[in-house]
Amino acid sequence: MRLGIPLRSAALAAAFVPLVACSSGYSVYDIPGVTFQAPDSEGLESFAFMQGCWRGGQTDGPLSEEYFSIDGAGTMMGWSRTTRNGRLDGFEFIRIVREGADIVYEVWPDGVRSPARFVLTDIVDQAQATFEDPDHDFPRRIRYQLIQPDLLQITIDAGPSSEGDVIQMTMARVACETG
Repeated sequence: MRLGIPLRSAALAAAFVPLVACSSGYSVYDIPGVTFQAPDSEGLESFAFMQGCWRGGQTDGPLSEEYFSIDGAGTMMGWSRTTRNGRLDGFEFIRIVREGADIVYEVWPDGVRSPARFVLTDIVDQAQATFEDPDHDFPRRIRYQLIQPDLLQITIDAGPSSEGDVIQMTMARVACETG
């Protein structure tokens, strides 16, 4: 019996179908004879308000973007990038993970792992999360707050008793670009 497409092409296409399905945002993937289930988020459901693509900035200033996804395995992954005048000004990778009793926010600014270990200290109504590392120089506190259904405010400062720098960004939910 002869198939309409070469077996090698069919195998290659089958290997990429789950990747295409993953980028589409579906939680369950069905391919004839195979079912892919999204992994359990293992207690990170409270951070669902942060999921998705966010963008904010000023007319003549830098543009900031953040993306978060709870893809399972007990990990929320994210990245952010800042551009100025159409050029990359900075980027970072972010990981939120449960470590024992703690939920920890880790960051890799410009791709280099920071020694900072921001621990979740407060979560309110699954719409605000505060992470703190009192031993870090700056920032010591990072807060994400959903202020409207499609507006996320990020506040970075030197902690509860800070009199120093405060960085605050309001970001709008945007469609995630795929391509």
